[in-house]
Amino acid sequence: MQGDPLPDPSRRAAASGRDAWKAASHAALAPGLCVLVALAARIWLWVPVTTPDSERFTLQARELAAGAGLLWAGQPTTSLPPGYPLFLAVLRWLGLPEAAYSPVGVILGALACGAGFLATRTAGPRLAWAVGLGLALRAWLARQCAYVLSEALAMFLAALVALAASRLATSPDPRPWA
Repeated sequence: MQGDPLPDPSRRAAASGRDAWKAASHAALAPGLCVLVALAARIWLWVPVTTPDSERFTLQARELAAGAGLLWAGQPTTSLPPGYPLFLAVLRWLGLPEAAYSPVGVILGALACGAGFLATRTAGPRLAWAVGLGLALRAWLARQCAYVLSEALAMFLAALVALAASRLATSPDPRPWA
């Protein structure tokens, strides 16, 4: 077998095993690296800021957690979607203090970068890295994740939807989660 770089079947099997390990480690380590880069960027750009909206979300979460409903200034309100105050109320029910809301947003924003990487990796590694690191290093997104605003949760949920859509699109089984 002239020209075969791996003529010995045992060498060929070893090379195949290395390739499989390399692919598996890339599949596990690359999204993790995106998450770590995102956490570093978010921590570096972290500026504790309280906005009127974050105060409102926090107060509404307190009211929801106390069983009073979605209130603003003591009155029922529907001027903002109730999803984010409900999410904060769940954190409160789980025993997290209000000071933890910002770090939770930072973590969700970083996890969204890893999910974005995973959602696009079937389109190729270049796109996956561009999406994962693009989300991780976008300064505006990094700062927004530290605020007690709905952007970090929305980005995380959008990345999960993209990941689910990618999984459904590439699954040979028409019902992959059935």
